[in-house]
Amino acid sequence: MSPYDRCVANKTINGKQCTIRWYVDDNILSHVETPVVTSVIAKIEEYFPGLVVERGKDLNFLGMEIGFLEKGKLKLGLVLYICGMIEELEEALLPYGENLDRD
Repeated sequence: MSPYDRCVANKTINGKQCTIRWYVDDNILSHVETPVVTSVIAKIEEYFPGLVVERGKDLNFLGMEIGFLEKGKLKLGLVLYICGMIEELEEALLPYGENLDRD
């Protein structure tokens, strides 16, 4: 367990760091070796069957759009999250579900 964040766990597997971060029902797992990631996910699924798993270079974690670019670089975004929040707020503020004029 990380001494700095109780929602982060690290373990050395095959000489490299494996990290799991979680917040309620959103989790992210990382390791440089794909088979290690597959193995850890399988172990977690033994306890929590039916997980929805996203894999790849473009992920969504806690509303953040995470894109892994070239080695050592990534991009973070919140555009989709913010747009979704605006839509929800508009719906909540409109009486009887009326639509806003969008001229």
